[in-house]
Amino acid sequence: MTDHASAFIGKWHLGGHVSHGWQPHDQGFEEIAYFDEGYSPYFNWRELWDKRELEFPKMPQTELTKGKAGEILGKEYLTDELTEQAIDFLRKRAALEQDMAKPFFLYLCHFAVHTPFQSQPEDVKYFENKPTRGWHGHDNAVYAAMLKRLEASVGQILDTLQHEGLDENTLVVLMSVNGGVMYTTPLATCNAPCQSGKVTHFEGGIRVPLIFRWKAISTVRLGQASPSIATTSFRPYWISLAMTRHRSSPTAALTDGAWHRFSKTLIMSSKVTREMRSSSIIR
Repeated sequence: MTDHASAFIGKWHLGGHVSHGWQPHDQGFEEIAYFDEGYSPYFNWRELWDKRELEFPKMPQTELTKGKAGEILGKEYLTDELTEQAIDFLRKRAALEQDMAKPFFLYLCHFAVHTPFQSQPEDVKYFENKPTRGWHGHDNAVYAAMLKRLEASVGQILDTLQHEGLDENTLVVLMSVNGGVMYTTPLATCNAPCQSGKVTHFEGGIRVPLIFRWKAISTVRLGQASPSIATTSFRPYWISLAMTRHRSSPTAALTDGAWHRFSKTLIMSSKVTREMRSSSIIR
């Protein structure tokens, strides 16, 4: 998508593990702030992200390319700082003159709620004292506090899109890579009634949130849901939508048929899954 302003923020961890040629810029992204690892501390992370000394003597690069802490925007907690980076990017895109601005693709991948379990003391205290603590197996106050910050991040980004006049013509996709982790001490969460959790193929490991929000497209109906969707199907349809020549009018994507094909794929994926479940049962 060379005619888009594409930027990456957050957790990279896409197989490179610091390898030369596998970083976000190698895939066409502007690197705003990122770290090529599966986890990161939530406090005092900057020195680790900006580290340049080689970790192994036979690495091919002359210096370590593991991450980039990015511009300091004043937040001590990682989730909050990455949110500010995303907001800053959106504001800068909105400030460009209409005839100069490229359409954009922002990939924000939070480290939350991955280990280590760390959050702001005031948020932890709130959940420790909450009367409903422990309901449905949810007893980890630190984990809940991390999730609270993550939810706040989503809200702030949506508010920014609206304030900057970008929300009508922006497709927002929220999804997770796996179900809640069930093997930590203390236990992080509970996926009931789904069985098990992360790193398994049970429902608790693969059933995750997936939300589409595009205000300009009325065919995404409120409350519309599908029981199962393969996320590998998304990429060609996102590209088809993004490359529509009618960028000034998002509803024109419907005319081009891209959204219709995408919506049909979601429905077909759901139908196929239901049929497979009815004919194949694994205990």
